[in-house]
Amino acid sequence: MVTASIGIKPITILLLPFIGLLWAGRNASWPRKFATWAGTAILSFGVLYLSGIPYNLGTGWILAILDPTPGFTGYSPSGFLGMQVNRIGDAWVYPVVTSPKPCAPP
Repeated sequence: MVTASIGIKPITILLLPFIGLLWAGRNASWPRKFATWAGTAILSFGVLYLSGIPYNLGTGWILAILDPTPGFTGYSPSGFLGMQVNRIGDAWVYPVVTSPKPCAPP
């Protein structure tokens, strides 16, 4: 759930260490706390990487998180809807705009 929320609101990445601490348990030792935190980070970033493959993002989402300007993300509902509208528009308009015009005879 937290991994999915990172795609919508990247600030939720700050919750990952706390999720790791919850998984470690109340009386966990420090090595166990670090291990579960690292496991949480690896699992979450792995899911984010795999979910970026269909959009050819790879790890490009890292640059989106670091960019201070408002940007587009295909993981949010509005971004996904906008991407679908864009694809539909490209399918209808782009072939018409780029179709070759008939040549006039010389």
